[in-house]
Amino acid sequence: MKIRMIRFLSLLAFLAGCSPDSTDFAPRVPLGDEARGVTLSGPLAGKRIYLLRDDINIPNCWKDSVHWTGSELYYAVSSTNFTKLLAGIANEAHPGCVLPAGQSDPYFDIYRAVVRTGGWEITRLGMNSNSVDAAMSLSGGTMAFTVFQGSDLWDVYFINETAANSWGAPVPFQRNSTCIEDNAELYAEGTRVIFESKRTDSTGSSCDSAETRQLWYSEKDTGGNWSLPELMTGAPNEGDKTSQPWVDEENGYLYWTADSLCGCIRRVPFDGKIAIGAAETVITPSIWELISGQDVDGKIVFVGEYSHANGYAFIACGLAKGDVGGSDPNLYLGKWDITINLCVIPLD
Repeated sequence: MKIRMIRFLSLLAFLAGCSPDSTDFAPRVPLGDEARGVTLSGPLAGKRIYLLRDDINIPNCWKDSVHWTGSELYYAVSSTNFTKLLAGIANEAHPGCVLPAGQSDPYFDIYRAVVRTGGWEITRLGMNSNSVDAAMSLSGGTMAFTVFQGSDLWDVYFINETAANSWGAPVPFQRNSTCIEDNAELYAEGTRVIFESKRTDSTGSSCDSAETRQLWYSEKDTGGNWSLPELMTGAPNEGDKTSQPWVDEENGYLYWTADSLCGCIRRVPFDGKIAIGAAETVITPSIWELISGQDVDGKIVFVGEYSHANGYAFIACGLAKGDVGGSDPNLYLGKWDITINLCVIPLD
């Protein structure tokens, strides 16, 4: 009995010493309601998808730009009314969105959440400005994120972590242009990046005037200089709007959102620079049901920004609520109120 008790106490001491900030420790992510309207396929077939709880999915606010490291959840919050913006009615704050303390503007701010005793410990990051700060990724102690500078000018910035959850000064990406640059995926210990852009050439001397966005690749040399961006070939740039890349370095895949083809998340084998072979769809929302006028009340109609680690996959997910017979001019298609939330897929 004494030996068993000693072993039991030793186990408790080991578990108590496992920090939630360690990627060797698999946190139990708090789950909200199971989500409907999403088809999971490929490596996700047979899994279930859940909304996160209201401490992350603040009611009536727009939650987006999710990035999961395996121990830390990064995401952005805005009070912008997504439904009215999507419907082309207005760009205004949602009166029912109560932003977290410290966020004084309606634009996106970046947050970090860590699981603590069954809930989330949430911190607003110090680099947030009075503009849009979103679209984060992390690698090798560096974060890439997007800042909206006005007049349709979106630029990528890098910022180094100087201590635990402490950050230095933002530095602009050397290859920013006058075109929209967004959703940079930083990987390979911060030496490679894939980003979406409206540029039509490597230098960004001209920009696409339509909604076309494509994925571009750049890498950093030993002197800290980024190479002239290269347009990625193959599946990731099929269609006229591809976005939100994420690199699964462990298994050798590139994930992205195929906006114009299916509104779904796809992946392709990836060697770190080149996509190889055909794409595989892994997450499909009820977007076609939405467009074709079917009943999508309570269903996920948009998905984006996939990342997985340590037993969980996270995405941004657009939840529709409303009445198929509705005719409210303040709603999308006169019927649907759509809120962008964060969803999680337990992998184990």
